[in-house]
Amino acid sequence: MGVGLTCIAATFFASCGSSGPPPFRIVNAMGDVAISHCSVDQGGIALAQIEVTNHSSSPADYVVTVTFTSAGTKSESGPGFVRGVAPGATAPDQVSGTKSLPVHAGVTCKVATVRRTPSTITSTT
Repeated sequence: MGVGLTCIAATFFASCGSSGPPPFRIVNAMGDVAISHCSVDQGGIALAQIEVTNHSSSPADYVVTVTFTSAGTKSESGPGFVRGVAPGATAPDQVSGTKSLPVHAGVTCKVATVRRTPSTITSTT
C-alpha cells in the first residue's frame, strides 16, 4: 500500500515508471493575479474582484486565495477557480472571505496564494 501511495504522490512530479502522459506541474504564479476591487458587503463578507492574466505559453487553470484584513481581523478567502485562460489573456473572477468582518471599518485585500496548472479545457477568454 505504501508503494502505491508513493507512486500516486510522485505522479505530480515524476512518471513512476509508466509511459503515460507527462505529469502536470503546479506553479506559484503570484505575478499573474491582481486585485481590482476590495470591499465588505452589508453582511460583513469581504469580496475581492481579481484579474488573472496568463503569462505562460499555454492555456492554464488557476486557484487563487486572498487574505482580507479589517480592524485587525483577518479572513482568508475560499478558493477562486479560473479555468482555461489562454496565453496572454486576462480573466476576471470574484473571491469572498470565509468569516464576517466589521462592515464599516474598511478592508484591505492581499493575494495570498496562486497556483497555476496546465488547462485541459478550451479557452473561452
